[in-house]
Amino acid sequence: MNRFEELGVRPKVARSMEKLGWTEPTPIQEMGIPIGISGKDLFGQAPTGTGKTGAFASVVLSRIPAGSDIPSCLILVPTRELAAQVTKVVIALSENTKHRVLAVYGGTRYDRQIRFLEDGCDIVVGTPSRIIDLVDRQALHLEAARELVVDEADRMMDMGFSDDLLKIVGYLPSKRHSMMFSATVSEETDDLVERIMNDPSRVSLESQDEEEPLTRQYFVETPRKEKIEFLRTIISNGNPKTMVFCSTKAMVDSLYETLSQDELKVGAIHGEMPQIRREKTLRGFRNDRMQILISTDVAARGIDVDNVECVINYDAPLNPEDYVHRVGRVGRAGREGTAVTFVTPKETFRIRKYEEYTGVGIEKVPHKKVKSLHVSNQELKELHGETKPAEGGTRPSTGPVKGIEFGTVSIDMGKKNGIDRNDIVKFVVKHAGISDDRIGHIGMSSDRSFIDIDETCIREAMGRMQKRKLKGHPVKVETAPSKKKDKDKKKRYRGGSIVAFSTCRIIYPTRDILRCR
Repeated sequence: MNRFEELGVRPKVARSMEKLGWTEPTPIQEMGIPIGISGKDLFGQAPTGTGKTGAFASVVLSRIPAGSDIPSCLILVPTRELAAQVTKVVIALSENTKHRVLAVYGGTRYDRQIRFLEDGCDIVVGTPSRIIDLVDRQALHLEAARELVVDEADRMMDMGFSDDLLKIVGYLPSKRHSMMFSATVSEETDDLVERIMNDPSRVSLESQDEEEPLTRQYFVETPRKEKIEFLRTIISNGNPKTMVFCSTKAMVDSLYETLSQDELKVGAIHGEMPQIRREKTLRGFRNDRMQILISTDVAARGIDVDNVECVINYDAPLNPEDYVHRVGRVGRAGREGTAVTFVTPKETFRIRKYEEYTGVGIEKVPHKKVKSLHVSNQELKELHGETKPAEGGTRPSTGPVKGIEFGTVSIDMGKKNGIDRNDIVKFVVKHAGISDDRIGHIGMSSDRSFIDIDETCIREAMGRMQKRKLKGHPVKVETAPSKKKDKDKKKRYRGGSIVAFSTCRIIYPTRDILRCR
């Protein structure tokens, strides 16, 4: 009998835990699982990344049978990203139990979700708005859902889901088992506990012995115009896997454009991006095709990436709760991390608020010492063979998505036409007839846009898009030189012998020719 079985977890679920490499329960699992298994309502307070999902998923899978016609369990989460993350964990843990699990959230097709529900479903993981939509369509029936989980309750309150939660609870049986988890506790979360739970047991990691925090926290006082250079300095020191948080989508887009021109592996997400684009970007960040992810607070919750080494608050968050959520992206899975917050001279008062809220000091870093900030677990990376040491702190080149070579086309519309990258992606997908995965970097000037498209379908895509309308304007599509390829040629020119071919006018270094023999 393993440790999870001793806590009451069903043996089939415990075997799945072992397969995932879970050998010992985390503190929140050790305290919460026995309570949940017993059938008593549970409220758990613990920071992000402490194993809450594993706790409630193992309880649910141990308590409900598989093979139901309508859901026996409803798991509510605040964001699409968290819905996908939680579903992935539940599916992995149900490998031996054969429970059917469905994620439902906005930005995805109704018909597929409805067909899945019609075929029979045991567990539904979803955001409040989509849950209500499906119930209103009479596609989702919750009268037999005797297990309720509310994850990230504090974030639910922040996003204004209080009324939706209470409406959804009204769809459920009055006699049910409920579990709620939250990183922080406020009057609103306490009120929610009283309204939907029955005399719950409370567990909190705050009662555990204090340990040395895994996340080192710093701040840099700087005028706004100098932030970009400090950002460049920090991310060039060891090439850390980094999340950069901005307060607005406009700032996300602007910073993405700037760092892309620096030849960094960078991605960006915010709430107005199409869901398919956001999911593709998150996959790329998880799979290390991107070194840096720029985001608004929409991604402060629900991203499960254990090897993030650094969080940079490019814009200081307005409230301490958001600071905690952002910084919680590092210091996970026992790894150390670094959080750096940029504040303008007028914003320094925010640092004291963060310190008071978290009880942790935030060290000020003088400008001349920013270069010496240790933000990369380089030794750990080398030990696991994840990467090679950076030579001289140089930045990695961008490179296309693995397996795809891109060509570049241009269209005669740009920022002055009131379009953004999302408009371009939608236009290309709709009219070129290609998937989002076949689109690479998008660059924009005031009157033109440059789009990287999979070379295998670029000619056909150009023909289909020609003279199609974008914002009511017939688009003219032309081939364009790839800026990235031009830069790569310049790089190869330096440090290599020159061999010129008059027919194609391409310059190759000797080492590349030898490699091709």
